[in-house]
Amino acid sequence: MTVPSLFAVFTFWGRDSSFAFTPFAYLLLTLLLFGWMAWKLLLRTNQVIDLFKLDKDFPEEQLAINFHRSSVLSIAIIIIGGIMVVNAIPDLLKQLYTYWESRQDNAFTQYSTAQLVEVMGTALKLVSGLLCLGYTRTIVNYIELRRKN
Repeated sequence: MTVPSLFAVFTFWGRDSSFAFTPFAYLLLTLLLFGWMAWKLLLRTNQVIDLFKLDKDFPEEQLAINFHRSSVLSIAIIIIGGIMVVNAIPDLLKQLYTYWESRQDNAFTQYSTAQLVEVMGTALKLVSGLLCLGYTRTIVNYIELRRKN
């Protein structure tokens, strides 16, 4: 929801810069925070484990499951991409219908730009999910390469 809101800020930029700066700064800060959290949780997992002491106070009972790390990552990325696609399709259809309906009604033309931005944001979610599904192996190879470095 943050990315479409970020694009919607630009629709107000020409009208009043001071009005658009605060939401833009807030949304940019939110995007940076989410990006940092994703980077920490995906690529710096050892730091998260050490911070929360997730490897302490467990019995020494070991369960041996022989799955390769890349297989688990592939399954996780496929599930995440599938969830993104499944969530984005109904939202995109709803946003397209709302945008089409607002374009038919001349009284609401001032809102059609913001609705178009929401349609584009939802389409971006759908494309991101499809890219996760289509380029799973590339994403896994990138994560494995980052882990080795």
